[in-house]
Amino acid sequence: MNPDLMTVLSMRQKEMSYHQLALDGRLSISSVLGANSPLQSPLKTPAPHSPDSVRQLPLALSLQTAAFEQFGFTWHWIVEVAAHFALQRQTAHFANQYAQVLLRRRAAAAQDTYVVGYGDDVRHMQRQLRVLGLACVFMAAKIEEVHPPKAAELVAFLAERGGTQLAAQDLARLEVDYVVELQWNLHPTTPYAWLLFMVAGGSADQRPLDTMGDFVNPARNPSG
Repeated sequence: MNPDLMTVLSMRQKEMSYHQLALDGRLSISSVLGANSPLQSPLKTPAPHSPDSVRQLPLALSLQTAAFEQFGFTWHWIVEVAAHFALQRQTAHFANQYAQVLLRRRAAAAQDTYVVGYGDDVRHMQRQLRVLGLACVFMAAKIEEVHPPKAAELVAFLAERGGTQLAAQDLARLEVDYVVELQWNLHPTTPYAWLLFMVAGGSADQRPLDTMGDFVNPARNPSG
């Protein structure tokens, strides 16, 4: 069998196994909140029995930092939205890249954090993360999808599945704010695009290792 195909199948099997761990509730989410706005600073202390467990990436088994908890929760929500609207994988990966950049900037801007119990404050933070993730999907779908979901459809899903009320006009305003904050870098390199590139073997006269600098060198790939 083609060795490249075997590699892809192996990676997919690992992805599904971690996803199953998340669904079984054997992975946890932490319970720390930023000082002013929950979205402004990262979580720090893991909550061992969180009902909103969303860790599904290999790194989650060893990494216990606050910022990753926000990344994991947002990624899980993005996947849920993408699955509901039958969006392409690249759409979900684009949305995740947007969310990671936005969350990293908010974490870097945070001045202080403090520990809180798992309660209303954390649920408020989760609602904010769902809104951010939804806006990122809204932006990514316009790039990748032939028929992207409308703002009204997305906010209806947010109200039904996320328990958060948001007007379609507010979602559109968030889109404008985030596009400006991302400096219009809306085509970042994603793990999915990287995998396809490696499996394809590069161009006819270049192997993947010859052009790897296009992905890892900021001078050659400013949006990465």
